[in-house]
Amino acid sequence: MESSRSGNAGTGPTGHPPAQRTGPTPWGRGPLIVALSHMRDCAGSISSSRVEVWGERQNPDRGAIRLRGELRQQADGSAGGSARGRVASVAVMSRGRTWIAIAGAAMIAMLLLAVAALGMWHGAGSGDSSSASLAVGSELEPRPTPPLELIDEHGARTALSAFRGKWVVLAPSMTLCHEVCPITTAAFTALTTSLRQAGLGNRVAVVEVTVDPWRDTPARLRAYRRLVGANFTLLTGTQTEIRRFWKFFGVSYEREPEGNPPDIDWLTHKPETFDVSHTDGLFILDAAGRERMADEGTASVGGHLSPALSRLLDAEGRENLAHPQLPWSPGQLFEDLRRLMSGKVAVTAHLPAGA
Repeated sequence: MESSRSGNAGTGPTGHPPAQRTGPTPWGRGPLIVALSHMRDCAGSISSSRVEVWGERQNPDRGAIRLRGELRQQADGSAGGSARGRVASVAVMSRGRTWIAIAGAAMIAMLLLAVAALGMWHGAGSGDSSSASLAVGSELEPRPTPPLELIDEHGARTALSAFRGKWVVLAPSMTLCHEVCPITTAAFTALTTSLRQAGLGNRVAVVEVTVDPWRDTPARLRAYRRLVGANFTLLTGTQTEIRRFWKFFGVSYEREPEGNPPDIDWLTHKPETFDVSHTDGLFILDAAGRERMADEGTASVGGHLSPALSRLLDAEGRENLAHPQLPWSPGQLFEDLRRLMSGKVAVTAHLPAGA
């Protein structure tokens, strides 16, 4: 399984027009986009500020070049930042995950924009003090989700609407993934443990839904749970149901030829016969079933996986484990949930070491 975060023309990678977003805007075509956010301490004072810059440029030889830059400034004036980019094929999804350091005019433009924006924002005053930005994701205008029928690991019919009354953390995944999904599984396992320790286990559902309806049967989901010790919900569906489900969230996936030599199926111990590429995504739905947050990054678990999950990674997966791109951690995801649920619950996170 290969993954990329390419979007359709005129939308972000999650399929939403940028105008729908109230937080940082995801990759966009044309001009670079600058987003400003700040973190506040317990007293409500600004503890740090962040400028993020996104953009996309079309290259006739290499396809779309997507850029992201970040500049952080602490309240004491210290600063740090990074800039990175990605080369993707002209197709919606590309084989491999080729990341490059941004140099030359692109780097200069991004950093100049970031520095200028941060300086103007600090010079303009403290701004709105009523809310804090999300830790990693883009907050969305609440969007109702349709019922979207699915199948659970026991073969029973279910639907996204079955989670009404609970907040939902959702990500695409597949049991024969070797690059990203095992890391997401580890992050979701840590998040679920933290939610239970904080007394939120019955108020938040953590869910992975397959992007491989051809092979991820209920029996395979049960075997995957036993293999890796997943402590959250795993769902599948028919090909039509899964296509409809992920189309709503803007997640694309497609079958591709298997590599040579082929990967070996951990369950059947036979060579895999095809691969599936898909866009990455992370979503939060509120208790009313409305989409509230989306993120296009990959999970960061401090470079550590259980032996069972580690064995599922290939060379590219091990690189993603050591150097996740646009990373989010279980701790940051917990913090996003806490902020989105603020005013309804007061919680203290109990997160595993390194989260």
